[in-house]
Amino acid sequence: MFHSLIGIYKKTYETILGKGILILGGTLCVNFSLCLSGVVINDITSVSPTNFPHSLIFIAAAMIPLILPLGMILLFAVILVSAPIWGWFFVYDDKLKKMLIPGYKPIQQRILHKTTLIIQILSLITYCSFIFHFAQLKGDDYISYINSKSQSMIYTLEMFDKSPCANINNAKISFLGDGDVLVASKNNDRYSFKVMKCEMK
Repeated sequence: MFHSLIGIYKKTYETILGKGILILGGTLCVNFSLCLSGVVINDITSVSPTNFPHSLIFIAAAMIPLILPLGMILLFAVILVSAPIWGWFFVYDDKLKKMLIPGYKPIQQRILHKTTLIIQILSLITYCSFIFHFAQLKGDDYISYINSKSQSMIYTLEMFDKSPCANINNAKISFLGDGDVLVASKNNDRYSFKVMKCEMK
């Protein structure tokens, strides 16, 4: 099955249209992961995710396992919707296809070619279903894990210990502009974030 998928990828990559589709798909996945990353950061800090560009990128990479199940269910839906086409492809012989499709050239098929393809498609459907259901079972735990690690990442990488603010002590800050700062404090493994006005020393 994977060998066939790799073959499909290679054939797709050989054409200009195929390369365009692959680039478009990759771009959409990257943008979607950045959007999810922005939602996580905003949920933690209540400020714009663009204030934390480094965390935005790192968290976006961690969002890839959440995008994979969506890709699996999309592929699953495409297979189900195209089932009549696949059924037509498997049932009718090459002579009928040659009569119905101008320019169709039968290819040399291996033994049990149609049976092998049916098994591959059924295996792909099973695999997609397994990934999607596994993601549903473990998705909440993974999101909680990402949320916890994101707080630690923002606190460690994006916040500063020293500031010119007289009203903020024993906490890290991040400058937001217009005199506003994001203040973060840590208590054991718990983090708290809030926006405050900075009173200059």
